[in-house]
Amino acid sequence: MRRKLFVTDFILLALAWVGAMHLYKQILQERQSEEAVLRRQVIAGPSPSVESVPSPKPVRAADCNDIVAKMVFSADRNPRVVIEAPPPAPPRPMPALPVLRGLVDLGDGLSAVMSEGADGTEREYRQGEKIGAFTLSALSNAMIVLEWDGQMITRPVEEMLHHKPWARAVTARTASANREIESWLDGLSEDHAAPGRFLEKASTGPIQATVR
Repeated sequence: MRRKLFVTDFILLALAWVGAMHLYKQILQERQSEEAVLRRQVIAGPSPSVESVPSPKPVRAADCNDIVAKMVFSADRNPRVVIEAPPPAPPRPMPALPVLRGLVDLGDGLSAVMSEGADGTEREYRQGEKIGAFTLSALSNAMIVLEWDGQMITRPVEEMLHHKPWARAVTARTASANREIESWLDGLSEDHAAPGRFLEKASTGPIQATVR
């Protein structure tokens, strides 16, 4: 039994020695190979030819037009900038028209008796004169034209006198008074040739024309 154990131990020892020797040889071979590689002289070959890279061009704003005009995620995009104009200011409201009291023509041209309001002071206005915010541009027995803020407002005389019933007869009465004055003046010119006739008419008293 002891002999078998001794043989077994001897075999194991021999195997260990053989393995150690084999490992030692491998280590020596690796060291020799490493030293051979380190001692080897490398001969430098010719360097490869490298083409010079052109320098990049400076970036211009015009080169980005396509990027601005053609966006991948927005098909309707374009470089046109739409500037919306502000809405126009609302038109200024026109003030109330002046009140027409009547028309007067005493031989020196037609004029209008007007006031700025129903309770305003009445006075005579001729063509081109201002009454409040309006200017009397034109006047006739049938029509009256007022100018306001560059606009021409044309109204019939009857419409202007509509809210004053008593004033509708002013124009007719004024025309009648004018005819009486013209008739009296015609008679006066004839009386220069006949003084007795002039004295006869003068004794009857002056002609009176009253507008109510």
